[in-house]
Amino acid sequence: MMEAAVVSAAHGAMASLLAKLAALLTDKYKLAKEAKGQIMFLKAELESMHAFLEKMSDTEERDAQDKCWAKEVRELSYDIEDSINEFMLYVERRKSSSEPQRLRGFMERSMNLLTTINTRHKIAKEFEGLKDRVMEVSQRRLRYKVDDGVS
Repeated sequence: MMEAAVVSAAHGAMASLLAKLAALLTDKYKLAKEAKGQIMFLKAELESMHAFLEKMSDTEERDAQDKCWAKEVRELSYDIEDSINEFMLYVERRKSSSEPQRLRGFMERSMNLLTTINTRHKIAKEFEGLKDRVMEVSQRRLRYKVDDGVS
C-alpha cells in the first residue's frame, strides 16, 4: 500500500511538471531555440517515464529495480520542477518590474540586453544539465534491465 502512495506522489509531480514544460514552450517565455529543444526533449522523456510509472502502479508485484528507478524518477521530477518554478518566477518578476522601453536610457537598455543574454545562456545551461540527468536515469534503467522473460 505504501508503494502505491509513492507511485501516486510521482504521478502528481509528473503531471504538474509536464504541464509546466508545455507552458515553457509558449511564446510567453521567449526562450532561445536551444533551450526549447532541450525542453521538448525533457518533455518527451518525462512523458515516457510517466507512462512507465502509470504502468508500474497497475502492477501487483514490483521488483527492487523498478522501485529504485521510480524513486529516481520521482526525485528527478521534483528537481526539474524546482528549476522550472525558479525560472517562471524570474520571468514573472522581470515582466512586472519592467518600465516602458522609451523611458529607459541607452545604457540601461544595453545593460538589460546583456543581462538577458547572460540569463538566457544560464537557462540554456540549466536545461542542458537537466537533460543530462534525465538521460542518465534512462540509461541506468537500460543498463540494469534484466530480460522480462527471466523469472
